Amino acid sequence: MSSDVLGLVVVGVGLAGKFRIKDILKEATSEKPFLKNVKLVGYVSRRQVEVEGAQPLTMEEALARSDVHALLICTENEHHERLARQAIEAGKHVLVEYPLALTVDGAKSLFSLAQEKGVICYEEDILLVLDGHLKLKEQVKEKGLKSFQRTVIGKPNGWIEDIQRSGNPFVSGISSIQAAIDLCGDVTATAASFDVKGPKHWNAVGKMTGPNKESLTIEFGRDPEIVGRNTSYSVTLGDDTVLDDKNFPLFGAPDPTKPGLFLVDLMIFVSLIRGETEIKKYQTMTLKGLEVAEKLFTLTSATGNK
Repeated sequence: MSSDVLGLVVVGVGLAGKFRIKDILKEATSEKPFLKNVKLVGYVSRRQVEVEGAQPLTMEEALARSDVHALLICTENEHHERLARQAIEAGKHVLVEYPLALTVDGAKSLFSLAQEKGVICYEEDILLVLDGHLKLKEQVKEKGLKSFQRTVIGKPNGWIEDIQRSGNPFVSGISSIQAAIDLCGDVTATAASFDVKGPKHWNAVGKMTGPNKESLTIEFGRDPEIVGRNTSYSVTLGDDTVLDDKNFPLFGAPDPTKPGLFLVDLMIFVSLIRGETEIKKYQTMTLKGLEVAEKLFTLTSATGNK
């Protein structure tokens, strides 16, 4: 497989799907690609959309074609598990935007099926390959960690605020949980709240501890009055140094000499398919994240706010 051309289909043409398509098309025509021997066979969308340089396909066509080796699932959360299962059943590798599934049992089932079919099932989390996060991880490794806090408050988009469609707030915000796990090595859910303030307006807070009693707090929300998306973080290291968005920003200007975040993520996926990387650590992260997310949401019952 390492020298064969890998045929890819992007399923869902929202923001993430468009990034995926752009990256694959660029790599296929670049004189110095970061990722070799990949080809965009087409895309699947339930909407009537045209994407320059790409061919529209139905899901049935994508699953039936022998030149399609892998599907990139970039739809709303509620469809992830079902579409991934269809692809795996058809013998296709799958990359799924987080969350892989809305429950840990759903994710376990997909991993089991993928092993049975001899294909890769991989969950995206571009936060974990972000240069800023990797540098923060180095600081934590060197100096230790006392506390971690991350907040993500966004505007409703028509489905993400609906927990029946996106999963409970900690599942739809699982990237923050996985960031905490990546920094600490393990986390335990200790307390949580979920306050519904109005239609499409809610706030969720989860508290966890790390193996060395690190204090970890994540907050998510949807607010119709907000403009754009407010994301912030703060870390206190073992020597009491405080790092945050102002003095240690995680997000910086894109470096044209390096692959972008979605492309780095795709490169990991392709390396898994080609047998160059082991899948276990990625599956472990997915399952641990979902276990913590489910436990946090269960703990919201104790607050009476769910």
